[in-house]
Amino acid sequence: MLEGLGEIDWHALGHAYGRADNIPIALRNLTSEDATVRHQAEEELSGTLHHQGSIYSATAIAVSFLTDLILNPRVLERDRILFLLRMFAWDCHGYKNQPDREDAADDERAYNARFRLMLQGACDSVTSSAAALLDLTQQGDRTLGLKILGLLKVFGDGSPPIAPLLYNYLLSEQDPRMLAAMVMCLSALQTTDPAHHDACVALARSDRPAIVRLAAAYATASFMREKTPDDVIDYLVATVAAPTRFTSLDNLLKEVFLSPDYEDALFALGPRAAPRTVPLLIGTLQQADRPWYAEPVIGMLIELLFPRRQDGVRRVPNSDEWTALQRQAVATAANSAVWPAPGDDVAWYSYRSTVQAARHLLPICVMPGQDGKSRLQPRLNDQQLAVLRSLARALEIKPQHPLPDYDVMRRILRDNGLPDTATGLAALADAGEALQERE
Repeated sequence: MLEGLGEIDWHALGHAYGRADNIPIALRNLTSEDATVRHQAEEELSGTLHHQGSIYSATAIAVSFLTDLILNPRVLERDRILFLLRMFAWDCHGYKNQPDREDAADDERAYNARFRLMLQGACDSVTSSAAALLDLTQQGDRTLGLKILGLLKVFGDGSPPIAPLLYNYLLSEQDPRMLAAMVMCLSALQTTDPAHHDACVALARSDRPAIVRLAAAYATASFMREKTPDDVIDYLVATVAAPTRFTSLDNLLKEVFLSPDYEDALFALGPRAAPRTVPLLIGTLQQADRPWYAEPVIGMLIELLFPRRQDGVRRVPNSDEWTALQRQAVATAANSAVWPAPGDDVAWYSYRSTVQAARHLLPICVMPGQDGKSRLQPRLNDQQLAVLRSLARALEIKPQHPLPDYDVMRRILRDNGLPDTATGLAALADAGEALQERE
């Protein structure tokens, strides 16, 4: 266990607070039988090797030793160590192809090249252990196995490839939750093997539990995109658009970082999905009575009805050019019953994020931004926008600053001849952000 730890020149490596001389002791303390010692070691490793999301040379080297500990059945609380490994390994993977700054000096470029090699080595240590890690999904602690799938999902470009190994386990898995997690991991790995795609189609059409079928339908959409079979599209959109969806697959797999992104899946299906999906989503939105139910539905409607172009810019036509489905969705989103009523105990982040999502489907127009890209803004005239900017400045509204009390906000908007619905609230928030950008 931890073989080769003493052979590393830790003094030559760095972390958030300088030389990494303390790291080997902390890694050894993870094997202690004393829980207090182990937990203190976890805090030390997290705070020094992943400080505020940054990674260091010592982080990359530590990954292989953490992987070693995960694979050792004598180590206690391996799920806690796996949490550290996932943080470190994911960021090593994310940064390993980061390009140099255009004005970087030669010595900086040389250092970055060495650092990228170390990050690649950290990733290789995970992918080379994939077979052993996947074996753990078949052993007693199934929760640990689920979290291992959450770790491996980002290494689709690894060598040896993980997808074929995972596929072999998937074929014989009987536990619904583990099978759904395997399917979601296979989807994240973006395998191109037709046999893997066919297996997901078969599971989506099977009589397996709903969590398995939904995961398989989602994976099929992410693999096959516009070529997804019609019956799989119908099952996916009917399930996604149902109100009960919010307590199904996403909640069951959220803790292991395998939650699906339904907006991306529906967007991947292309125009074929809109006629099937939008009416169902509108029905769900009409039943929503809280912002956290309405927000993801609005997000899916945005992607389906006002899709982005290939350059990433969302094109919104003038309202007189909208289709019947676009008009119906906008009318439903503007329904005040969807939004929090005065007196509701709604958390700030839920309210704010809902308002930001709402502005895309409320009466809107396209205005050019400073970066040359079109941005969505509420359809208000110049005089109203001028009043909004004045209000935003007077109320000191900023992107992270809570808006005033809901009743006060509505009264201020009404007194200034502005709509006191979500349209006005979104516009006021926009005005505050625009002011801060200019200042």
